[in-house]
Amino acid sequence: MSGIVLSYGESCTIFSPSLISSDGDILSPKPWKLISSTKEASFRIFDLRTDRARSPRTDQVHDFYVLESTDWVNVIPITPENQVVLIRQFRHGTREVTLEIPGGIVEPD
Repeated sequence: MSGIVLSYGESCTIFSPSLISSDGDILSPKPWKLISSTKEASFRIFDLRTDRARSPRTDQVHDFYVLESTDWVNVIPITPENQVVLIRQFRHGTREVTLEIPGGIVEPD
């Protein structure tokens, strides 16, 4: 990926050449115009929505798939011995047991 590095050190920011104006200024991305939004399905923990939007740069229309969810929380528990507590959990999407930080859906009041 080619671009311009504006800062360096522990972290760096790389900007695509398409976001740099001819005089070197950084261009802010413009919002995409929403053409339509359709709720496709509702599941136990999230809804699936399809948004159709027009690119302000190319004027082309694209579909975007959005997962809408209730709030959830993840925690990084650290023991008095400075060890991070992880859990093993089977994930259906990957069909594997994964090692991850604990978390879950926030119950409504």
